[in-house]
Amino acid sequence: MSLINKYVRMLPFFKSEENLLKYQHSKVMIVGLGGVGGLVTEIIARTGIREITLIDGDSVEESNFNRQIIACDSSLGMNKCQAFAKRIYDIDNTIKVNVYPFFIDENNIPSLDIASYDLVIDCIDDVKAKIALIKECKKENVKIISSMGTGNKYNPMRFKIADIEKTSYCPLAKKIRLALRKEGIKDVEVCYSDEAPSVKQDFIASLMYCVDGASLVIAKRAIEYLKSLKNLE
Repeated sequence: MSLINKYVRMLPFFKSEENLLKYQHSKVMIVGLGGVGGLVTEIIARTGIREITLIDGDSVEESNFNRQIIACDSSLGMNKCQAFAKRIYDIDNTIKVNVYPFFIDENNIPSLDIASYDLVIDCIDDVKAKIALIKECKKENVKIISSMGTGNKYNPMRFKIADIEKTSYCPLAKKIRLALRKEGIKDVEVCYSDEAPSVKQDFIASLMYCVDGASLVIAKRAIEYLKSLKNLE
């Protein structure tokens, strides 16, 4: 199958094959391949981005089956990076996929060569790691879109992109916001829900359609940003 046949239905949004190719020759890093990061990865791959870097030290577990697109009997126990690399190759084997099957922290982030990327998408849960990744992206002047909390939410229509300072009803966003203020870091774009938590449990509740609401919002913003970066608006 030719590449243009795979992506021909995207052409109206890019107006020409030349513009589509410019968009596709972007380099995207996705950190965290759970419910949100997993579907974002799927969408980015299906737009034909030429180089995708995947980072996650986690493996597919039975508790992932209710919401994570990669979670199947055939992938159970696999590292999520490896599972997604296989899936991306099945979608388009010309995409370069870089796999880093580990959890990021402030010690290994400098080795990731953030400056070489057009966009970083953060879908991890660890607060310290999120802050360290945001700091590195700001240091290297690389765009980052950071996912906030999706747990205990019910309405997928309440997810939106906003500056971290304008978030509400999100405990994770509050922690990140306060930490970034102490670091003097501003202008961080995040995806969050302004819905008050729908349930209160001793564990985090989640439904796939709600988690994927965040994924869709992030993917839309990512594509818009890459188009603007390539002067395709």
